Amino acid sequence: MNQQAPLQLTRRELEALQAADAIPLDRDKSADLRVIEIDGQRAVLKDFAHRSWLWRIIGPWVVGRETRALRALEGKAPVPKLLGRIDRYAYLMEFVEGEPCNHLDADTITPRFFERVSEAIASLHRAGWVHCDLKSFGNLIRGPEDRICITDFATAFPREGFAGPLRRWLFERMAKVDRLALAKLKKSLIPELLTEEEAHGLAHPSVPVRIARGWRKLYRWLRRR
Repeated sequence: MNQQAPLQLTRRELEALQAADAIPLDRDKSADLRVIEIDGQRAVLKDFAHRSWLWRIIGPWVVGRETRALRALEGKAPVPKLLGRIDRYAYLMEFVEGEPCNHLDADTITPRFFERVSEAIASLHRAGWVHCDLKSFGNLIRGPEDRICITDFATAFPREGFAGPLRRWLFERMAKVDRLALAKLKKSLIPELLTEEEAHGLAHPSVPVRIARGWRKLYRWLRRR
């Protein structure tokens, strides 16, 4: 990721800025996502302040989770750099050049691309975090030379913390869910690259995979509130 200076910005200063076009997403949005420019520096604003009453309640919790994850993962995994927090509803992160992986054309993909995705997921796990929503391919950004950036850490959690043994047990199973997202991405783009193990995993989802699917359905339902 590019080196960018921390940004100090108040809500009043933010409202005075001229925002660029909204980041295109093909899903229901729980937060406003916009690219803004501050002193020639481009950044992504994630803001819950103007969403529904439900997301104004949930938003501060999501902001806290995501900013914690981005701080913890900086320099350890390919994630956007946290640039600053506006208030309890909003924060700024690095703008990453690239294309969401849910918009990719199979004609532009080589096996090296999948290797880079695998490396990105592995680095996330080595840093002690699982994502839990990588099957939403828009959370993977493909940059120049197939560089991968992982975004949207609302459902992520670290290996260490409260309820240690249970958390670590769950971590290992959710890590498998993250890795299975790579198999799903292969199937959607170049299915002949699937290994037998990956094909079996997709055809016979484990209990943690089914739980993760249920959580994603709930989270997507909440996005529409």
